[in-house]
Amino acid sequence: MSRGGLPTGQPLQPGPGAHPRLGRLTPERSSCPTAYLWAAGMDPWAGRWHSYGMPLAPLAARIRTSRLRAVRFPTWQSFGGNATLMRRALNAWPPFAFSGIVVESISTDFRRARVSLRHRPLTRNYVGTLFGGSLFAMTDPFWMVMVLRNLGSDYVVWDRAGQIEFLAPGRQRVAAEFEVTEELLEGLRAETGGGDKVLRWLETDVVSADGTVVARVRKQLYVRRRREVGTVGQMSDVTVEHNPTESRYEARVGGAVAGFVAYRTSGSTVDLHHTEVDDAYEGKGVGSSLVRGTLDQLREDHLTVVATCPFVKTWFERHEDYQDLIDPR
Repeated sequence: MSRGGLPTGQPLQPGPGAHPRLGRLTPERSSCPTAYLWAAGMDPWAGRWHSYGMPLAPLAARIRTSRLRAVRFPTWQSFGGNATLMRRALNAWPPFAFSGIVVESISTDFRRARVSLRHRPLTRNYVGTLFGGSLFAMTDPFWMVMVLRNLGSDYVVWDRAGQIEFLAPGRQRVAAEFEVTEELLEGLRAETGGGDKVLRWLETDVVSADGTVVARVRKQLYVRRRREVGTVGQMSDVTVEHNPTESRYEARVGGAVAGFVAYRTSGSTVDLHHTEVDDAYEGKGVGSSLVRGTLDQLREDHLTVVATCPFVKTWFERHEDYQDLIDPR
């Protein structure tokens, strides 16, 4: 038995330099953290170093800092390349472990993941349903981590906003699944090719065991290609020429055709219906420069635009200064 962390039956006699209540201590004689700090010469309440017990304040400070330097704490990036290690680390992470959140699976290519939330006494709120905060937390890192892992280190990806809609009470175990498709990745690469940022909403349903959708969570990702990565991406590198024979505007780099925008005309309106960039120039900003150069020429010719090409339509949404070219009809 001990009292205050000090062994009973071994009264400590105060002496010169001793703490007035704890007496003369050494670290070996105390299992109490407070008493240990006093013995090492630190006032645990005031945060000041003294010479109570033993004059080891400088030595204790060196021991403390050297021990911290010797410990190599893992980071999330250290698990990032291994899906199994990432899953185990997340399951051991206190905010997940204490909230009843279980990462059931993460595919080796980080394209798919499944997470569940247990329905237990400690995960239920006042009315017996799952905590709303836990329903949101179980979906928190996955879209960002999975998209970043698949796009690679040339991209910046982070969560910009989040929304949750509660649709039914959670009275049993629930699960959420995530899937990063090739279509999503290709769209992000194309939209960020010119160095522009992209804000993309992604949606996840939290579903109970009987198939009831308990909540719908939306996360908005900020995606941008890193600026230090070398790209073409400048109008000085890409020239846009009109090829009326082929009914298209062509992007040329060093004289070679790097991509084109195909169009159809109807009076004074031009329908930009297809954009294509050569694989050798993919992700280098050619597509964005091509659309900009095409629209500049159409503006000079006093023509309006209908954007049936998804890439051109997305480009318009990110550039308000060109939206006056859109045909109002």
